[in-house]
Amino acid sequence: MRTIVLLMLIALAAASMSADFDRPESWKARDKFHSMEAERPRIAPKPDSLHDFDVLAYDLKIAFDLTTETLAGTTGILVRSDASLLDSMYLHLVQLTVDSVWMGAKSLPFTHVGGVLGIGLDSTLSLNDTFLVNVAYHGHPGNEGPGGFGGFWFTPTVAYSMGVGLYTDPPSMGRYWFPCYDEPNDKAEFDMAFGVPLGLTAVSSGILVDTIPGYAESTMTYIWSEHHPTSTYLVAVSISNYVIVPDSVYPWIYNYVYPVDSAKAVTSFKNVHRMMDAFEAVFPPYQFDKFSFVETPKGDMEHQTCVSHLNWLINGFNDYDWVLAHELAHHWWGDWVTVGDWRDIWLNEGFATYCEAVYEEYLGGWQAYHDYVVADIMNYYLASGELFPIYDPQAMWGTTSYEKGASVLHMLRHVVNDSVFFEILNVYGNQYAFGNAVTPEFQAVCESLHNQALDWFFDEWIYDWGYPHYVYSYWQAGIDTVMVLVAQEQLVGPVFTMPVDIKLGNGSGDTTVVVWIDESPETLVIAFPGANTDSFGFDPNDWVLKLVRYEPGVAEEESRARHGPGRSRVQAQPNPFSTTCRLAISSGTSAVNDKASTLVIYDLAGRAVRTFTLEPSYRSAGPEMGSGHRDIVWHGRDDRGSPLPSGVYFYALYCASGRDHGKLILLR
Repeated sequence: MRTIVLLMLIALAAASMSADFDRPESWKARDKFHSMEAERPRIAPKPDSLHDFDVLAYDLKIAFDLTTETLAGTTGILVRSDASLLDSMYLHLVQLTVDSVWMGAKSLPFTHVGGVLGIGLDSTLSLNDTFLVNVAYHGHPGNEGPGGFGGFWFTPTVAYSMGVGLYTDPPSMGRYWFPCYDEPNDKAEFDMAFGVPLGLTAVSSGILVDTIPGYAESTMTYIWSEHHPTSTYLVAVSISNYVIVPDSVYPWIYNYVYPVDSAKAVTSFKNVHRMMDAFEAVFPPYQFDKFSFVETPKGDMEHQTCVSHLNWLINGFNDYDWVLAHELAHHWWGDWVTVGDWRDIWLNEGFATYCEAVYEEYLGGWQAYHDYVVADIMNYYLASGELFPIYDPQAMWGTTSYEKGASVLHMLRHVVNDSVFFEILNVYGNQYAFGNAVTPEFQAVCESLHNQALDWFFDEWIYDWGYPHYVYSYWQAGIDTVMVLVAQEQLVGPVFTMPVDIKLGNGSGDTTVVVWIDESPETLVIAFPGANTDSFGFDPNDWVLKLVRYEPGVAEEESRARHGPGRSRVQAQPNPFSTTCRLAISSGTSAVNDKASTLVIYDLAGRAVRTFTLEPSYRSAGPEMGSGHRDIVWHGRDDRGSPLPSGVYFYALYCASGRDHGKLILLR
C-alpha cells in the first residue's frame, strides 16, 4: 500500500526531518505516499478465543445508489465450525443497519453493538460442521473522514472502497461495507454481484463472470468471482464510467481508468508487464487470474487483482513506476502471503518496498539496485527520524515498516548470500501460499535454508530499536597487517552485531574481507599478504543500514570513554517511573564537576527535550559516593517545564571522564 496525505501533513513531516539540506526530488515524491501518522497508543490485540469458526466463502449481493450515497445488500457467509459445541458467532459491520439474519428458512437472533454483529445459531454445531448464515443490511457506508484513507467513499464521479485505514486500529476496513470476520488471518473465497446505475462499471477482485440487467431498467449487475483465498481487507469494489486500457503484452493485464485519462494511461502503464517479468524471474509465478490497476481518487492500495491507483499518478509519464512495482509486488507479499497479525506489517510493506529495488535490478543490474537501495530506501529512512522497532511499529504506515523493513531484507541478502536469499523467498511463498505468516515463521524459513540460527539478526533489527552509528579509524600496523578500530555511538538501541565488509589493498589490487562487529569498541586485526590501507573502504557496497564516519582518534577516544579508568556512569531509579526519576551520576574522578559536563534527555525522534548542566554547586548525595558523584532529579518535564507524555526516553551523559547513556520509561 502507498498512501497519499494532505499537503499540510507533508509539510509537517518534512519539517520533522533534517532542515539543513534540500530533499532529493525522488524523496519528495515518496513523502506523498507515507501517512506520517502521529504516534498513537497501540491497541493490544485481543485474545481470539471467541473466533472458533472459519469463514470459507462470502456471497455478496449489493445494490449501490450513488445519488443517495447508500447501499442495500445481502451477504451469505459459508462457515465451518472449529469448535465441538458452536452455538453462536460474531462478525464485524460498522455503521450500516442490519435488517435480518437467517439460516435456511429460519430467522436467527442477533445483536449489533459497537460494530460487532453477534449471531445466535439455529442449533449447536459440531467440529467441522459447515453452515450458511445470511445477513441483510442497508445504509450509508462510512469511512475515516477528511484526511483519512480507509472505508467506503462517494464522489460525484466515483464510488469505491479502500481496504485499510490509516487511523483505525485494527486497520481492516472490509467491515465498512459488508458483514465479515474482518481480520487478515481468516481468508475466504468471494462471489460478488454489484448492481450499479446503467453506464457505470463495477470493478472488483477476481474475474468478471457476467454482466446482466439489474432489478430495474436503469441498472446493470456485474458479477465477479475470486476463488483464491482472500483476506477481507483485500476485497474491493470501484464504480465509475471506466474504460479499459489493455496491456501491450499480457492479455490478462488490463487497467480501468477514467475516459479523460485513457491516452495518458497507455504511457503510464506501459512498463507493468516488465515488472511482472522482473518478479516472475526471481519469485514463483504470478498466482492470480488477472491483474488490474483501477483509477480512484485515493490510493494506492493492493486490493487483490484490482489495485486502487491514485488518479493524478496517471500523468502520461513513468515517474511513478516505483509505485506500480510496489503494488504489483504485494500480489506476492501481501496478497498471496498475507500478514497474519498487523504487528508484523513489515512482511507486507517492507517486502513490497524492497521489490521496488528488485525491479530496478532487473532493468539495470547490480549498480541500479545498489543506487536505489541507498538513495531511495536507506537514506530516506535515515532522514525520517523514526527509531522505534519494526515489530508492532508506533507508526504503522511510516518509514520503519516500509523503508527500514526493506533495508532488513537487503541486509539479510548479504548475510545469507544471494542464492539462499531468493530460495528463502520462494520457499516462504510456497509454504504460506494463500495463507498467512508472521515474523517467527519467516525467520524459521530463513534459518532452515541458511542452516544457522538468526536470532541475533532478527532480535536487533526487527524487535529492537534504531540502527548502528559507526565511527572508525584504521592504520597500517605493519607489513601485511591493518588495524581497524570501530565504535558504535548510537544512543538508541543495542550494540549491533553485523558482518561488515572491509575493502583493503593487497599489493596488486583490492580485496574485500568480511569482519564481525559485535562489540563497542571493536579492535580488528586484518592480516594477509600485501594487506594495506591504500584503498580502505568500510562497508563499501552499503550492505548495512547505518550512519558512519571516519575520524582518526575518535574510535580510540570512544574506547577510553566507555572502558577507561574513571568512566562516568548513570544509575536511574526508579525506572520505569511515573512522577520523578533520580539519576545518580558517579565517576572515579572529579571530572564530572566540570561545567562543560551535561546530561541530556532525548525523545524517540532524537530531539533533546531536557538538558541539565552539571555545575559544581550540585549537591552530592554523600561523601561515601566520592567527590565525582552528582544527583539529578527529573520530573518528566521538558526545558520549559511542560509535562512530557508517557513513553520511552533516553539519557546521555557527556563529561571529561567519559560518557554513558541508557533508556528511561515514563508512565503517567
